[in-house]
Amino acid sequence: MDTISTDIDSSVVVDQNGCEKHAKRFKFFCFQCNLLICPRCLTQHQAEYRDHQCEHLDNIKDALLKLDVFNIADNNSNNNNNNNVFSNNNNTNSISNNIDNKVSNSNEYLIKRLLYIWQRLKSSTVAAQSLENKIGEISYHYSQIFEYLMTQELKSKKPLQSQLETVELTIQKDLKDLSSLIELIDHSKYLNQFVNNSNNSNSLSTSSTSSSTSSISPSEIFDTTDKYQLENIIKSVNNSQSLSKFITTHRNTLFNNNINYLDNQENNIKFINQKILDLFINYTKNSNIDINDNSCNNNNDRYNNSQVIFNRNDLEEFKSYINKISSINLIDKRLKTFMFITNRDKSYSLLNLDENVIQTVHCDTFDFIRTVNSMVTVGPHIYIFSSYSEDYQNKYCRFNVETMSIDHCAAIENIEIGRTASVCYDGVSDYIYLINGYNDVKKQHYNRVDRFNWKTLTFEKYYEEPRQHKINYLRILSFFFKGLIYSVPVVGKSLHIFDPADKTMKEFQSNHFFERSYAACTDGNGMIYILSTDGSFQRLSVETKVFAKLSSPMETNSYISMVYHQNKIYLFSNEILIYSIEHDRWGPAFLKLTDQTANDFSKIVRTTCGASLFQKL
Repeated sequence: MDTISTDIDSSVVVDQNGCEKHAKRFKFFCFQCNLLICPRCLTQHQAEYRDHQCEHLDNIKDALLKLDVFNIADNNSNNNNNNNVFSNNNNTNSISNNIDNKVSNSNEYLIKRLLYIWQRLKSSTVAAQSLENKIGEISYHYSQIFEYLMTQELKSKKPLQSQLETVELTIQKDLKDLSSLIELIDHSKYLNQFVNNSNNSNSLSTSSTSSSTSSISPSEIFDTTDKYQLENIIKSVNNSQSLSKFITTHRNTLFNNNINYLDNQENNIKFINQKILDLFINYTKNSNIDINDNSCNNNNDRYNNSQVIFNRNDLEEFKSYINKISSINLIDKRLKTFMFITNRDKSYSLLNLDENVIQTVHCDTFDFIRTVNSMVTVGPHIYIFSSYSEDYQNKYCRFNVETMSIDHCAAIENIEIGRTASVCYDGVSDYIYLINGYNDVKKQHYNRVDRFNWKTLTFEKYYEEPRQHKINYLRILSFFFKGLIYSVPVVGKSLHIFDPADKTMKEFQSNHFFERSYAACTDGNGMIYILSTDGSFQRLSVETKVFAKLSSPMETNSYISMVYHQNKIYLFSNEILIYSIEHDRWGPAFLKLTDQTANDFSKIVRTTCGASLFQKL
């Protein structure tokens, strides 16, 4: 039975192999549309697309059974030198032809599809190998820069390293002097103890040393090797509050004077006296310390008061220079550049900037009114947030640049952003930032910065303006530049600057700003291009804060989308205008349109609707 359900209504759950409209199983396949069709849809489809080839699924199954994949592979291999052609029923066709072209039967379609996939797979592997080579080139390029920086680092450190070595030699000498002096004191104390305890020679011991070491806590006794390392000794001196503390800490290492003489009392006294005398003579010969010398204090002042100063401007210039010499062109020449342009009639247009060809697609899943500043390209997707319509005011959708279609539409959860929220992306993180917004239903302005995680598809409140700073206006443009978000308000002679790292908002005010701005874009290098309602057009550098008046394109009484690309600015009103930055001149976009397309194109209204740039193979 073809029928899935006898009752067709909105509650019917249709089998995945069935037609939702007629509740019948799919029986046919259109090669050109890549579409499964039920018997009832077939009549309408063939009437609408007379040149399309539709095949029964049973014929396709028979073709699959008879298909010899290995023979196809052999034929393809043998014909590789003949522009990748394949043969079937004595007919030759170019593999590079799109598989949408008319095919005569299922067998031809399957062969063409297999070889098309194989050709694309081969092409992709070549691309992968090419990218691996480019990555290797980048690694080598940066290794050269790194090697140079390491050389410069060592060169900068050398004078300080020389001074450090001098200071360390002084420390080692002073430690040796201190150790010798402590040894002399220990022997003197031992002699005194030896004399006092001459009647009880068996009790003779290095009690002085023992008494000193007995007070050492386990935490103060370190590994002997670490104790002798100069770096650790320097830290220990700095951490010791007194000389006695330092000596106690190192009694088992630096000051471990194990005194052990013969038990013969008379000989011991003479020997110890001589030992003390020898130690003192040796100490005075090797020590040059002048206790009245204040040079140690002067050295401390000299080293402690000196500073390492880096000129930040020089550092920024160096970074800029590194960016210039590190720029490697990885753009594949096969990439095509498109402009995604939304329209007020629930449609979007795809403008191929390489070929100046435009096509328009109707879209029932979203309304694009008042999205002029609410869309942004992130990787293979364009995200569009909210619109003027109440049904879409707290929803968002996603355009897939690979399939060239809307592939996701969902509610904005956890927060309300309203429409006309100004959005931007820094190009590297997981977050799209949404600035301000307006809820038409509640008649409420949102003076906030929210974030959307495009990986997890979740929203969160991020920053809210303090009550005393709240200003109820929307932003016609927001963009990232050097880690900061710059926002151009629709109303107000100012530029807002938000630091997402420390959540601070600043404002740059100037009378050069327009009273009301209805379009704006950025070139990605800190230049803002702003259009006012009376058609005045100007440029602002966010770094130098310098304004420049430019050629005027048109007056406007509504928001219109403006996009920068390759030293040109595209303005999307009822017609498409292009501004040449080099020549400071506006002109119309000369598009390749058929008579029918031109007629439809002239009727499209784009005011308040957004546009965004993307690239694809």
